[in-house]
Amino acid sequence: MKKFNKVMALVLSVAVVLAMSVPMMAFAAKGTTHTISVKTDDTHTYDVYQILVGDLSEGTLSNVEWGSSVKDQTDGKINGKTA
Repeated sequence: MKKFNKVMALVLSVAVVLAMSVPMMAFAAKGTTHTISVKTDDTHTYDVYQILVGDLSEGTLSNVEWGSSVKDQTDGKINGKTA
């Protein structure tokens, strides 16, 4: 039973690592622009934050640093708003 628990813990750990690696592939290439289209009667306000910035080359992200929305934020707020 102890061995089974250890094996199951290992399998679960691998599954979690794989699940967390998928969103990392969603980083856009440097200089990529995106467009958000909304209906003309939409009254929502949208905030966009740059959390991380880095260099993407051949699918590898390097030189990762805090984005412009996070740099020098000592008061716990981003752009004046509590995160």
